[in-house]
Amino acid sequence: MKTETFLIAACVLLCHTCSNIGADVEIGILAIPYEINESENTTDLAIYVTLLYGTLNQTVAVELHTANGNAISNIDYENEDNVMLFEVNSTAGATMCSYITILSNNAVQDTKNFTVYLTSNSSGVLIPSYAQSVPVQILGGTTQYIDVSFTSSTYSVRENEGYVHVCIEITSGLLQRAANVYLSSLDGTAFKLTHYSPLQNASLTFLSGDQMNSTRCVNITVFDDMITGSAKFFTVLLTTYDINVHVIAPNTTTITIEESDYVTLSLTKSAYNTSESTGFVTVCAKILNGTLGRSINVYASTIDGTATGVNFIEVQSFPLLFISGKRQNDTSCFNITVIDDMITENTNYFTVYITSNDTGLKLTTPISATVSITDSNYITVRFTSPTITANESSGFAIACVEIMTGYLGRNASIYLSTVDVTAIGTTNYSPLQHREVQFVDEDTENSTACVNIVVYDNMITEDTKYFNVSITAQDTAIILVEPKTCIVGIIDSNYVVVSFTASIFNASESVGYASVCIRLITGTLGRSISIYLSSTNGTATGRDFIAVQSYPLVFTSGKRQNDSTCFNVTVIDDMVTENTNFFTVSITSNDTGVQLATPTHATVSITDSDYITIGFTSATTATNESTGYVTVCIKIQTGILERSANVYVSTMDGTAINSSNYSPRQYAEVQFLNGDRNGTTRCINITVLDNLIVDDAKDFKVHLTTYDSGIHLVSPNTTTVTIVDSDYLMVSFTASAYYSSEKQGYAMICAKIVTGVLGRPIWVYASTVNGTATDRNFIPVQSYPLLFPSGRHQNDSVCFNITVIDDKITGDTNYFAVTLTSNDTAVHLTTPFNTSIFISDSDYVQVSLDASTYNSSESMGYVTVCAKIIMGTLGRSASVYVSTMSGTATDRDFIQVDNYTISFVSGNRQNDTSCFNITIIDDMITENTNYFTIYITSNDTGLKLTTPISATVSITDSNYITVRFTSPTITANESSGFAIVCVEIMTGYLERNASIYLSTVDVTAIGTTNYSPLQHREVQFVDEDTENSTACVNIVVYDNMITEDTKYFNVSITAQDTAIILVEPKTCIVGIIDSNYVVVSFTASIFNASESVGYASVCIRLITGTLGRSISIYLSSTNGTATGRDFIAVQSYPLVFTSGKRQNDSTCFNVTVIDDMVTENTNFFTVSITSNDTGVQLATPTHATVSITDSDYITIGFTSATTATNESTGYVTVCIKIQTGILERSANVYVSTMDGTAINSSNYSPRQYAEVQFLNGDRNGTTRCINITVLDNLIVEDAKDFKVHLTTYDSGIHLVSPNTTTVTIVDSDYLMVSFTASAYYSSEKQGYAVICAKIVTGVLGRPIWVYASTVNGTATDRNFIPVQSYPLLFTSGRRQNDSVCFNITVIDDKITGDTNYFAVTLTSNDTAVHLTTPFNTSIFISDSDYVQVSLDASTYNSSESMGYVTVCAKIIMGTLGRSASVYVSTMSGTATDRNFIQVHNYTISFVSGNRQNDTSCFNITIIDDMITENTNYFTIYITSNDIGLKLTTPINATVCIEDNDYIMVGFSSPIYTTNGGAGYVQVCAEILKGTLEQSVSVHLTSTNDTAIIGEDYYSVDVELVFSSGQRQNDTSCANITLLDDMITDGMQKLVVSLHSNIMAVQLAEPWNATVIIDDINYITVSLTSSVYNTSESEGYLDVCAVILSGYLNIPVVVYISTTDGTANDLDFMPVQDLALWFFPDDTQNDTSCTNITILHDLLTETTQNFFVFVYSNDSSVKLVPPTNATIFIADIDSIEVGFNQTMYSGSAHNMIQVCVHIYSGQLNATVNLGTDINGISTAGSAFRPPSINFVLMSGDRNGTIHCEYVSLLPVGVIGTSQKYNVTLLQLTADITVHFKQRSAIIVVYNPASNQLTAEAVAAISTGVLVGIIIIFILILSVYMLVCTSMIKKATVKQYENSLSGLYFPLKPEYANNIKGTPENEMLEMKKLDNSLTIKNETFI
Repeated sequence: MKTETFLIAACVLLCHTCSNIGADVEIGILAIPYEINESENTTDLAIYVTLLYGTLNQTVAVELHTANGNAISNIDYENEDNVMLFEVNSTAGATMCSYITILSNNAVQDTKNFTVYLTSNSSGVLIPSYAQSVPVQILGGTTQYIDVSFTSSTYSVRENEGYVHVCIEITSGLLQRAANVYLSSLDGTAFKLTHYSPLQNASLTFLSGDQMNSTRCVNITVFDDMITGSAKFFTVLLTTYDINVHVIAPNTTTITIEESDYVTLSLTKSAYNTSESTGFVTVCAKILNGTLGRSINVYASTIDGTATGVNFIEVQSFPLLFISGKRQNDTSCFNITVIDDMITENTNYFTVYITSNDTGLKLTTPISATVSITDSNYITVRFTSPTITANESSGFAIACVEIMTGYLGRNASIYLSTVDVTAIGTTNYSPLQHREVQFVDEDTENSTACVNIVVYDNMITEDTKYFNVSITAQDTAIILVEPKTCIVGIIDSNYVVVSFTASIFNASESVGYASVCIRLITGTLGRSISIYLSSTNGTATGRDFIAVQSYPLVFTSGKRQNDSTCFNVTVIDDMVTENTNFFTVSITSNDTGVQLATPTHATVSITDSDYITIGFTSATTATNESTGYVTVCIKIQTGILERSANVYVSTMDGTAINSSNYSPRQYAEVQFLNGDRNGTTRCINITVLDNLIVDDAKDFKVHLTTYDSGIHLVSPNTTTVTIVDSDYLMVSFTASAYYSSEKQGYAMICAKIVTGVLGRPIWVYASTVNGTATDRNFIPVQSYPLLFPSGRHQNDSVCFNITVIDDKITGDTNYFAVTLTSNDTAVHLTTPFNTSIFISDSDYVQVSLDASTYNSSESMGYVTVCAKIIMGTLGRSASVYVSTMSGTATDRDFIQVDNYTISFVSGNRQNDTSCFNITIIDDMITENTNYFTIYITSNDTGLKLTTPISATVSITDSNYITVRFTSPTITANESSGFAIVCVEIMTGYLERNASIYLSTVDVTAIGTTNYSPLQHREVQFVDEDTENSTACVNIVVYDNMITEDTKYFNVSITAQDTAIILVEPKTCIVGIIDSNYVVVSFTASIFNASESVGYASVCIRLITGTLGRSISIYLSSTNGTATGRDFIAVQSYPLVFTSGKRQNDSTCFNVTVIDDMVTENTNFFTVSITSNDTGVQLATPTHATVSITDSDYITIGFTSATTATNESTGYVTVCIKIQTGILERSANVYVSTMDGTAINSSNYSPRQYAEVQFLNGDRNGTTRCINITVLDNLIVEDAKDFKVHLTTYDSGIHLVSPNTTTVTIVDSDYLMVSFTASAYYSSEKQGYAVICAKIVTGVLGRPIWVYASTVNGTATDRNFIPVQSYPLLFTSGRRQNDSVCFNITVIDDKITGDTNYFAVTLTSNDTAVHLTTPFNTSIFISDSDYVQVSLDASTYNSSESMGYVTVCAKIIMGTLGRSASVYVSTMSGTATDRNFIQVHNYTISFVSGNRQNDTSCFNITIIDDMITENTNYFTIYITSNDIGLKLTTPINATVCIEDNDYIMVGFSSPIYTTNGGAGYVQVCAEILKGTLEQSVSVHLTSTNDTAIIGEDYYSVDVELVFSSGQRQNDTSCANITLLDDMITDGMQKLVVSLHSNIMAVQLAEPWNATVIIDDINYITVSLTSSVYNTSESEGYLDVCAVILSGYLNIPVVVYISTTDGTANDLDFMPVQDLALWFFPDDTQNDTSCTNITILHDLLTETTQNFFVFVYSNDSSVKLVPPTNATIFIADIDSIEVGFNQTMYSGSAHNMIQVCVHIYSGQLNATVNLGTDINGISTAGSAFRPPSINFVLMSGDRNGTIHCEYVSLLPVGVIGTSQKYNVTLLQLTADITVHFKQRSAIIVVYNPASNQLTAEAVAAISTGVLVGIIIIFILILSVYMLVCTSMIKKATVKQYENSLSGLYFPLKPEYANNIKGTPENEMLEMKKLDNSLTIKNETFI
């Protein structure tokens, strides 16, 4: 704007120069376009006045004025005359600005204008004409608008209503000018000109003043096309071209035109005919009147008559389609499928009817029709079989015919006749001649009809005889097919009885066969018969005989009672040694002329004569001494055993001696068992004795004998047994681990003998194996020999050294292994034979960080930290741990670590490093450099940390923030006083302060005039500011009280911080908005108008203020009771106040008033004013009411001149209709009645001036109705009438014809009729049913008819004669409860069936008849026919293996027309629930159509009870509670169940154990499977094993019986007598066996069992003594067990073990479970001994003891005391003890230390030594020191020193000394002590005073001490050389002593050599107060 100003000024100057105007200065208004858009708020318009020419030498004033155009001052704009001063020295181009406020009325208005002009009274000032005035335009703009839409998105209208009323409304906004909207229609399913009158941009005008809820409406015409169609629709669109009008939803509306036409329709016929062969019937519906404009459906459905779903395909709501365009007489047809049901039957019918729920359809009669179906089927009939048979004994033959194809729906008959063939009529059977057989209704394919033909038994056994039966038919519906003839055979039933001649037959393998015979028991044969012989395995199988299976044994014709026939069964020699075997033969026959009798089974026995050969498996065998036994085996060389057989083994000495090297056997039994064959071996163990002496192998022989003739002995029958020696030593290392160090330089390893004594030298070998230690750590050895010489024994050891190397490398403790091996078989290595040697390390390395400072940056992302080896080399991995500690850097700057491991690996050395990276995090925050600390630690003793162990890590930051203005533009109101300018961080995050700088630049706003300028104003962002953080500054703006345009200045941003990057917008434009206004309101709150005047004048005025620019106030109208039909609405119509208007000036607008031709009350609407001009404020009233006066009328009359009603309705409705006009208020008319033929109060209730009211909104076509009561006199009579008249008193209503109407009353009385009952009952015998109809209510004044029709139920026309529309007449005068009856004939169908029923329906076509329930009734026809039923047999046979028996019920006579049941039940006989599954009332069903000889069967389950038993039976019987069934014999029958079970028997145990003292042992046979119901037996025998018949037991050969009832697990037992031989011979065995040849018994494993007899005899054993004495010098001790009583026949063992006492394994060699053997023939006083090794431990000790005990787990041994003994070991060792020096000295009142020294030996006990002290006086008397006691402890050895302190007492003379002789005494006995230097001298010095200082004592003692020290050092040197390795640790109890003496520190390696007081405390010495204290320090 500023640029434009200067350009224009330049142009003005140029023009001025050219025109040569002679004024001093020229001032004018800048000629720029002054246009401004009206807005919702007031807006300031800036007017610029410029010094066009010249320079001012004085202040000049100019005035700015406005003049209204169509913009009105103070309405459209606001301005006061403004004076502008141009200052002295102003030059051309100087510009002043004045503001005019543009007011807003918030309404839609047109563009308005006013003029601004300039004047001046100042001299010398010229205002040129071109710059004197400028026009200003207020543009209507787009900021104000109204929203319009349809009042509804849908409208609905019926065709016959003629039009639809559609309205548009203003939903928001105000109009101050007219605005148009446009309607256009768009076809949908409705089409323009056909269905409706179209619209095309039809205009609807909203007027100035219209506002929210103002509406405009239009009527759209719809047409009735007189065609029945669907509802149709079209759409109306709302549009506008006015930019201030917004069309919103709903901007379209859908108009639906509802249909009101219909067509009438019916079926084309009331009856249709077809046949089954046609297959269908065509049914059609027809349009009787009307035309279709759409498709419609009617729905056809069927109802069963006599025809049902089996006769036709039923339809339900089948659609018949009439398409659009169909009209009168057009039809639509469909086919109903007729089904050929293949049943021969009568003509059937069903009903079809049509329905519709379409409102466009009306159905008329006929709507139902009857369809008849003619039948043409037939059946084919034949015999069920071309041949049948009958037994003479049965008495009759059953001949049956069946329907092969077809189905009957009625009865039909065929006829049977017989013809002789070989059978003669009347002799062999009763002949037939044209015998009728009937098929009945519902018989179908496979239905049968039978006849019984009687046959006669002539008691002659003969062939079957035959006759023929033929079939004929007279019914044309029956076609006969083959077989048309049936051959009947009469079967003979005589028989003979056959059995075996014996139950047992005998044979042998040598004979080769067994002869088996059968015979006739009874009867004579007239023809040949065959009996079939079969064999069954017993113990004999197919290898023993040739089996036979169904071999025929023939009896020829003429054979009679006792005649026999035989057959030879071949017997096979199986070459097997076995017992006598058997098999079974049986006979069977399938000839009905044969019955078998017992025995039908026989046993055949076969005798055996084979043998086997037996010998040893080898002639030699060997065993090891340690095994304890040798196994010798005997083998069957040839042959097979099928029984047990024994051989016997005996031993003979060779170089091995019995009882010393082995236990002898004499005739030891070895048994071979049933099933053993060539190759089978049996073995026996012979005990081998270990003498614990390593010696040569020895041998003995074993010999074989037998006494069984079935066994032949063969070579080798003698075998030689060699016993190999097996003694050995066990060797191991002395320890599983040894310890050394690199400094020590070697490791000593020892091997020792663990058990055993060595009689020859042996070598073991040691080898090293690398572990973590290798040859750089030690010198390896391989197979280093260690020699144990002969004579070494348990605990002796051999040692050697392995050199250890110091590798000068820091490493872990390393180890290597040493493995012991030996190739000597006499050496057994035992654990530990591997040992580990551990070498401890003491080297270390020094480690530090490689720097004390590290630098990194966020962009780098990490810092590398290294640990460095400063000194040393690693021989293993080692770790240091790195941790971090926050400084200014925290967790968000880096990833903390805590004890992160940095590892050095083996081989790392000086200057090697190990590094890792610490992650640096870029926190995306602008901040200062941060730091944190790292440090290292280590818990590895091989690492020493050195500086630097910590370091600082610095992190340089590289982030920045981007900054911009929050907005490129902002505004501020003058009245607010400031403008807020904000900058923001666009991206980034701060962690420190950062500054930017703002500066302003003028645009149209002038600094210091319009605002306070900025120059490099600092704005600061602070720590933690982040993205979207803002910093703002307030810029002061000034209000110059001038209404003007918005002024602008710019604000720019700069930054000096490199971490700040400026981004767009870098400049912000600031606008300063002006805010002056005027006040406007209506001139009145009510304005009046009338329809006749045609308008209403509405005015507004300025309340306060003066306008300097045009403003617009927007006028809008709002409907009240007046709407768009009463006036033209205005919406935001602009009322303009032009510039210059001031207080009380006004402006007006005429609102158009419409005569709506509607009769109504005075209506009103509301007008309101709005403004969106910020320079306008509205004051009350902003709303005013406009009243419109009305003068229209309506016309009214009755809707019809006549009307009718029914008496029963109770009233009649008469209606009044507005013929023309519209009501917008209520109005009344009045109705009165007048009699005609109807009399008031008799036929109707009169009305007099009854008011009928029409309401607001009623229009032409509106009706109002009134009800007049009609009275029912309950008399059937003619119609009557009366009149109704119309009047009114309202001048707004004109009455028109018809104003009178005639009302006719139609009579409506009726009768109610029903059946007398809902059900009637009859029977086939009665022959008819009586049905009655009755009057339920009403009185009859004329005759009426009702009609009865039958409908099939389960009863059809074979059960009754149907009726259809049978007429029943009620005559005049009949009344309530009068009835009329008729009969329906009932037919007997001769078939047994259920009670059937059919229905009777009542109908009437008389409108005076109303049918009521029951108008349908059921007739029930009870049946009285029956059938005879029995079982089909009196006996049934089955077996357990079959699993079931089939039982059938049979119809003896009659035919069933329904299902019927008989009930089968069972009753136990000898068979019970365990034999079969009981049934109770099990249903056997017959179905409809079953007839004579038909059966119904079911299976009864037979249970295999697994019990061996006789044939059992049970009974079945049938019952029935069906009255249509009569039971006849047989109704009971017997069912026989043949048994086929057996039991399995074996021993109850394979082993029986007892003892010889029991006297007997019981063995039992057990039923392993099965149950008995009869007695059976098995045979029990015994044979020797090691037990001998007559010596150990008595033989057994008995029968074990099982009784009936015994079952699985039951037993039968026998006792075997046992004998006691009074000799201890251990366990004995014998074998028992089971045998059986009974078919009901099968033997199962175990059929052999072993009886073990535990010996009850025993020997008594004890130790020979309870105490044994020995000494260390003897080296061993003999310990013996002795037999106190008894005699042995077997070897037995007892065991010796030792336990420690005071002696342990250092004193003797322990034994554990050492065996002491006693052998056969050993008896009382015989002993068995062993040596226990006594060890010399070289320890001085008391006599030691340990314990030995004997035990045995052999039941043949009984131990008696003494079983424990104590062994005492006398010690032979001693120690040598003496004083450690010859003289001890000290001062009186002090203490001296006296010590004893062990010079040789080692103690294993505590020894107490005392002293004898004798004084030697040199000066005066003295007091003797107390006796000194020394305690020598167990473990003390040569070199051990014990010291005690002696308190020295003062002597009598000061300055003298006293000597004492001290002699050692032994106080402890039982220990050998030798004394060396047994005596010593104690010298006591008496000082000058009783209290000596340390200095005095030192002076006196110096010489003595020096001597003692010299002697002590000499002794110590010798002592250390000799005794270093034997020094033990000693401690000295704490004492404090003021003695001044010398302190000798002792090296650690010697600190363990001295023993002191028992507390073993260490001593410490320190100076206290010039006295020397000894406390917890090591010293000598």
